Amino acid sequence: LQKVNEYEFKPGDTIFFKRGDVWQGTLKVQATGTKENPVVFMQYGNGNNPVILGSERITGWKQHSGNIYKASVNMPVGQVFVDGKRVRAARFPDEGYIYVDSVLNETTFSSSELDKNFDYTGTRWYGRTIYWHGVLRDVTASDSQILTLDSAPERDLGPKEGFFLMNKLEFLTQPGEWFYDEGAKLLYLWTPAGNSPSRYQVTASVHAHGIVIDGSNHVIVEGFDIREQDENGILMAGSSSVEIRNNIITYPDRYGILAKEGSNCIITGNEISKANAGGMQLSLTKSVISENIIKKIAFFNEIGIKGTTASNGGTAAEISGAGNTIEYNIIEDSNYNGLFYRGASVIRYNYIKNTCLYKDDGGAIYTNTSGSGGYIHNNIILNSIGNSEGYIGNRALAEGIYIDRAAQNVTVENNTIINTTDAAIKLHEIGNINVKSNTIYNARYGFYCHRFKGEPSLIRDNLVFLVSDTDDYEPRQLFARLGTYSLSFNHNSYVIPFKSLPAFREDKYLTFTEWQQQVEQDADSRYLELDLKQNESHRIFYNASKVDKGFKLNGASAKNLEGETIPGTFYLKPYTSVILVGEKLDEIKEVD
Repeated sequence: LQKVNEYEFKPGDTIFFKRGDVWQGTLKVQATGTKENPVVFMQYGNGNNPVILGSERITGWKQHSGNIYKASVNMPVGQVFVDGKRVRAARFPDEGYIYVDSVLNETTFSSSELDKNFDYTGTRWYGRTIYWHGVLRDVTASDSQILTLDSAPERDLGPKEGFFLMNKLEFLTQPGEWFYDEGAKLLYLWTPAGNSPSRYQVTASVHAHGIVIDGSNHVIVEGFDIREQDENGILMAGSSSVEIRNNIITYPDRYGILAKEGSNCIITGNEISKANAGGMQLSLTKSVISENIIKKIAFFNEIGIKGTTASNGGTAAEISGAGNTIEYNIIEDSNYNGLFYRGASVIRYNYIKNTCLYKDDGGAIYTNTSGSGGYIHNNIILNSIGNSEGYIGNRALAEGIYIDRAAQNVTVENNTIINTTDAAIKLHEIGNINVKSNTIYNARYGFYCHRFKGEPSLIRDNLVFLVSDTDDYEPRQLFARLGTYSLSFNHNSYVIPFKSLPAFREDKYLTFTEWQQQVEQDADSRYLELDLKQNESHRIFYNASKVDKGFKLNGASAKNLEGETIPGTFYLKPYTSVILVGEKLDEIKEVD
């Protein structure tokens, strides 16, 4: 790569990388083209995409003890891979957390789960100090079962908060783990099969970035396979009118794509997985982020010695700046938020599944910027999960769409939100939010609205379908919960498949009639109790694609919520949904 990095490219130049070949190190892009004649970095030939590898092969393995082997490595090690699969930095405990018992001061605490005869000095501490924080600190002193950290963690230490420790050879106790002794410059490894690492291709991340785009304009980077970087797959700074498209980015220890101070960029068709801080962190304006696949972000069991970089890290896509369009992305399986945006942007036609897998108090789509604006429409959201393990919360706490902390002037329209452990739509300390024509299916709260600032908000023409008359926090699922508020509900449809219960909450639990009369909401809304027969059930169908999708009944009988019978095959427009009631609904299949 050195020859390419030192060359001065001119507008219209194309730099071809041969498919099937592998480069180790960093491709540095410092070039300026024009709109008509960009500078292009891309692939040629047949076979797999050209690979830019952030790791180097480790050889010279010798047995240390039992199944543990060691080799000399003269560069700091951030990640280790065996035949291209990440193995874990050794930790204690092997699974989950141990817990703080008592706090002595802002940096010192005790835990009865520590070995009082072991010296933990020099280990790295990862602690969950609040719903959304995973904090990294170094242990500077160890006395019996008392540890001292190098600085106070964000949100403070507290009893019953969970933590784990890394960076000690004694923690290397099971297959698929490693430890690097920086002083001795030795890497220790227990392979997944327990045999000699010499039988495998063992690599360690030593190069910070795969591709660096610095101070460049009118550049295209396309079709690379970028793997195993110590920090970021692609780092872009001070660059505009750049296209990053159709790249595969795997196993960066920070971000798949990290972009700072850019505008008029296109980031499209990329696939990012197994990033330990986040899939994308972008600070861009007037840019398009589209058709990317971002998945398996910051899984708890793979978090390494850098943690999730930021305390509130682990979001699949964090995008800041005004005038952006974020569309047609697939986001699946993220540690924290699915999509966190700041600035007046359009967020549409995205499919977001399985968010807040390891943290609480976030959402599939989240914003918290003062005056942020935004138009959030026609997104499909599935499974906002939440996870209370490691913190003192007594319930999972994840939202579908979460408009938070002084955000203003946001429209939330025509979204489908399915399976949320807290609110499908949460409005918190905000104003002038227009929530309309959304479909909500299975949530603790259809809407949770509290602490309004600014102009009143409007919630209208939405459909909320509760599926259960029980909950692990509330007595039952609720259509709406209000704290202090300045808003109006009307023309909504509320549906329950069981007998009438108080399913609204202000200062007390209310029936729909009490909600209308005492809170003066939903004067023209509909409340429907479904009288399901013994063999009947309900099910939601959705289409998270760009084309119409057909569903064939295959012997099922079904009606919509208006009581209209569904024919043998029905169709859904892109990014829409429908709730059906009937018999044998599990037999309904998509039509090829």
